[in-house]
Amino acid sequence: MTDRTNKRPRRGSHLEATFAAQWAMAGLPEPEREFRFMTGRAWRFDFAWPAVRVALEVEGNMFLGGRGANRGMGGGRHLRALGFQDDCVKYGAAAMLGWLVLRATGPLVNQGYALRWVSKALDVRARLGTPDCVLTDPLPDIPQGLLPPPRRVVKRVRAARSARG
Repeated sequence: MTDRTNKRPRRGSHLEATFAAQWAMAGLPEPEREFRFMTGRAWRFDFAWPAVRVALEVEGNMFLGGRGANRGMGGGRHLRALGFQDDCVKYGAAAMLGWLVLRATGPLVNQGYALRWVSKALDVRARLGTPDCVLTDPLPDIPQGLLPPPRRVVKRVRAARSARG
């Protein structure tokens, strides 16, 4: 039987390593890393606690150089139009599946806010329970039509149309 989380080997970012070290030092429940939360998409959470459907996404490259750097914003994928849109679709899908997704930038990780947020979210979910709308299948599907197709599918369709044209 295959591991349904499909963890892929990936060297995490420096910020992910920082959060993981903070979390380990706090002695809190160990998260799943690179957790795949839904079938049909390659989406993964940086850190996840699937039993209570809490996840943390560490948003790197927010304050690096590139266009917008003089305004305190970097040129990272999360700030580019398509990357931002992809993130919106991913987080919307996660919400429809009952996930609470917390997002943290580098300064929020480095200053310990991400650690406190996740700790509080786990505490609240433990006391209140996971929402009733959460399905029991760890990798459920969302009905067709609620999410746009993955961009790679759209690109293939456009390429096929132009080849015919």
